[in-house]
Amino acid sequence: MRAAARSLVLLVVIACTPAAAVAQGGVNLLAFQAGSPTAKAGGVDVAVTQKPTGGYTCTKLVIRLIDDATGMTLAVHSVDNPGENVSKSFTGLAASLKVQVAVSATFTAAGSVDVKRISAVVMTPATGNPGGDGND
Repeated sequence: MRAAARSLVLLVVIACTPAAAVAQGGVNLLAFQAGSPTAKAGGVDVAVTQKPTGGYTCTKLVIRLIDDATGMTLAVHSVDNPGENVSKSFTGLAASLKVQVAVSATFTAAGSVDVKRISAVVMTPATGNPGGDGND
């Protein structure tokens, strides 16, 4: 029983680490920057950092806002060959809207592809843009 509990704790610790995978002696990293994402009146500010390991390049980064209640995509920001830090301010969102912020980064190396995903949920304040659709 004690061994099973240790295995469960290890599994939880592994599952809660930032999106990173061991590749060629290093890790491809995708993480939200400190304090991100942040909900604001009528929108959401998102800032992420991507760091490829040796031999890999981040070829695409996508930030997607999804209505948590309906699963409908509200807005998408896509960057090809992004720099290490990517930020986007999404505007035009309704007040008191619960939004999933889903980010994916595609890392490539000679014949290898490593896709990382992270997500968070935020709610816009009650003083947002009534009836906004997320397009900016």
